[in-house]
Amino acid sequence: MEQAAIRLLAVREHSKAELARKLESRDFPSDEISALLKQFETAGYLDDQRYAELYLEMRARKGFGPCKIRQELLERGIASDIINDWVDDRDPRWREQMSEVALQKFGVLTERTQKELGRRARFLEYRGFPTYLIGDFLFS
Repeated sequence: MEQAAIRLLAVREHSKAELARKLESRDFPSDEISALLKQFETAGYLDDQRYAELYLEMRARKGFGPCKIRQELLERGIASDIINDWVDDRDPRWREQMSEVALQKFGVLTERTQKELGRRARFLEYRGFPTYLIGDFLFS
């Protein structure tokens, strides 16, 4: 079981919950999994703080906003307090990022029609940017 966990961690960083889920799917006993996870945490192989930081950077580089990243981290078993430490949707970089993503996808906004603004707003919302930022961005 330890070798399987090490192989998984060698490929990429995992959250504690993710690694536990993968080991459980391989039918390892849950009490042994818990002990191994504690051992790996103590040794520094598993760190949900580090995972959240790396995941945030990776997804932000790909053009996703704080709402989507927050949801994905929750799905990966990261605790809300850890997520709140790393994902702050009031950070000014999200506005810059949103501007870059919109420019890359649509180019410069030439017509301010309802249809065009709605199209851009839906895309940015899908990408995980908060609606108050989208409104400020599109109507400023």
